[in-house]
Amino acid sequence: MHKSILFLAAIVLGSAAVQAESGSWCYSPKNEKFWGQASAECCRPAGGSMGGDRRCYGLNGDLGKCRAFYACCIDTWGSGNHYDNACY
Repeated sequence: MHKSILFLAAIVLGSAAVQAESGSWCYSPKNEKFWGQASAECCRPAGGSMGGDRRCYGLNGDLGKCRAFYACCIDTWGSGNHYDNACY
């Protein structure tokens, strides 16, 4: 019984740790027809990396990188993001 409880706890904790980042993007950029292009242009300078789904990864958990990404989206591309948006 004790081993079963430990096993279930390991599964629950492990699955929480494996949840993947969903990526961040420039929302509705006015200076670019496609949000993926605007996101790509802001991702690398902010310290992230682009995924195949046109979202920026590697910003979650780093407030400086996250704010730099959204500042680029807003200032360069006129996106509908906010400076304090969370990165996912």
